[in-house]
Amino acid sequence: MIGERYGTQQRTLLLVNDQHDLESHPLASVTGLKLALDDIGRRMDRERDVLILVISSHGSKDPSISVSNGGIPLNDLTGKDLKAALDDAGIRWRVLIISACHAGAFIPYLSDERSIVIAAAAPDRSSFGCSNDRDLTDFGEAFIRDALPNSPSLRVAFEKARASIDAREHKEHLTPSMPTAYFGTAIERRLGETEAAVATQTSSTTSTR
Repeated sequence: MIGERYGTQQRTLLLVNDQHDLESHPLASVTGLKLALDDIGRRMDRERDVLILVISSHGSKDPSISVSNGGIPLNDLTGKDLKAALDDAGIRWRVLIISACHAGAFIPYLSDERSIVIAAAAPDRSSFGCSNDRDLTDFGEAFIRDALPNSPSLRVAFEKARASIDAREHKEHLTPSMPTAYFGTAIERRLGETEAAVATQTSSTTSTR
């Protein structure tokens, strides 16, 4: 969905922990993420290009993201780790989508005018639907699968997803996860320009077929 929306299909990297498949993708570890961001930072135009980073796992209030793969010992990813990795890589324009319990606790570490941080839950709340037998969490389904393809902006997609999550959790008698987000002014303008350019290119391609 993200690749189609922003034209990034050829510039996408997956780090995956799958205890049944250790060869198809690089391991999702703190060290692996730092190395990947360093390489991306060297390749991108740091004044113009935007990084979109999607993280999905279990989370805690520290804040930290659980990193595991079967019996392989791996360190968890903290808010300080993630900020340092992005800063050290020189990546200034950032969209961070974190689908995990307590994901909102990452926002104070990552928010600035060049950043958007979208979190599946408030700092003191759990989110739902994170298990090995699902492709997406509840928030991932609501935001990436359902809301994003038909929304003019990330902000609108987030508002749609939050409303959908609120309704689902109310129906299922769950403690509200309260998805939360921070939208930097500068990057919202930048993404608006990018989306308009991709839409124009797609329209031109379609019309010449």
